[in-house]
Amino acid sequence: MDIQLKPLLELAEEGKLNLFFGDGVHLIYGAELGYCWCKTRQEVKSAYGRKRFNVMGAYNPITYKTTVVSNDSYLTSTEIVELYRKLREENGEERIVIILDNARYQKCEVTKNAAEEYNIEVIYLPSYSPNLNLIERLWKLLRKECMCNKYKETFSKFCNDILDFLSQTSIKYLEKVKTLLVPNFQVLGD
Repeated sequence: MDIQLKPLLELAEEGKLNLFFGDGVHLIYGAELGYCWCKTRQEVKSAYGRKRFNVMGAYNPITYKTTVVSNDSYLTSTEIVELYRKLREENGEERIVIILDNARYQKCEVTKNAAEEYNIEVIYLPSYSPNLNLIERLWKLLRKECMCNKYKETFSKFCNDILDFLSQTSIKYLEKVKTLLVPNFQVLGD
């Protein structure tokens, strides 16, 4: 599979299409410890159990905005269809291209039909190439800003903080996003 990301990015920069990098993330309500060194032991409160908050997101590297669909159960084709609907609603009749990995729920017949219905071009990355999906870097930043060494009193607060972060990628977190989510990819020869 030969994916040409550079021409797509150039078309997006020229305003000829809306390019998105999409993927899901599964966040567990509990302690996520960061790297630190200290002379005395630090304790971080943590919630117990395995409550998950799932987010299916689409990140635009030109506008720095993120469109999301979330739940606290599982990501399925239903969430992909909802994401496609939201993308179409937000972008009117403009051309939309979304780059996804090969997760089954993103490649099934239901999502292919929805992409066709909403007139969204879907490009699937080669297997085992998360480095080509910019949204993976956004998930890393999300974990650092919202979860690393931070305790949330309730699951609801945990979810709201994550959604707040994602709604502000082009505003409050713009400088961090601009430096971390740079759409530069190294191309290696044969």
